[in-house]
Amino acid sequence: MKKNILLFVLTFCYAVAFAQNDSTNFHPAIFDRIAKSMSEFQLDTTAAPNDKTTKKIIELRKLRGGFNINEAIDFKLQEDKQKGDVPA
Repeated sequence: MKKNILLFVLTFCYAVAFAQNDSTNFHPAIFDRIAKSMSEFQLDTTAAPNDKTTKKIIELRKLRGGFNINEAIDFKLQEDKQKGDVPA
């Protein structure tokens, strides 16, 4: 019984030792693909959607001189609370 447990522990340690090889030596093409995609990256400069939320955000930005994502989230939560979709 002790021999079986010892054999299992040694086999497990052997497997763990080989599982922690540095895989970057085997797959250098991954970094080449990342570098290529970063050099080809372009910002999305399309216009914002013309919906109710976007119009409200633009309106609030004009009123308050700026508007951040936290205020947009608070606005949507208040709107959902008024509808009864979210518990208070």
